[in-house]
Amino acid sequence: MDRRDFIKMSSIGLAGLSLPGILASARGTKPEEEKYSIVILGDTHYDAADPEYYHAGYYDPDPKREANHRKEFVRNGEMWAGRCRKLVKRAACLVDEDTRFVYQVGDLIQGDTADAETHKRIVNVRGTGYKLIAE
Repeated sequence: MDRRDFIKMSSIGLAGLSLPGILASARGTKPEEEKYSIVILGDTHYDAADPEYYHAGYYDPDPKREANHRKEFVRNGEMWAGRCRKLVKRAACLVDEDTRFVYQVGDLIQGDTADAETHKRIVNVRGTGYKLIAE
């Protein structure tokens, strides 16, 4: 699935959030009686503080694109050393008994690894203090 398809599918999912209100009307209940909340996260681009931890051996044949990616590795690693961890912890505090789900729209990890094993390692968030639902 490319990025455009992902955005389309995410938009359809968000549009579907109006469905509970429509169903409440069909059941004869008032939408305010069917209150709920959701937490929406955008691109998180998880990465390590050391850009070589996940990106050693990464190569892009376009030197300009590789240089831009390498800047992203550093930026995202710095973000995850502080601000992004705080953001995720704050988002977790938003979850309560009215929360139906957490919706992730965008890239969860940075990616751009040299091989499949390293890519699997970046997806495995054990040791970071965060859990994937699949665990």
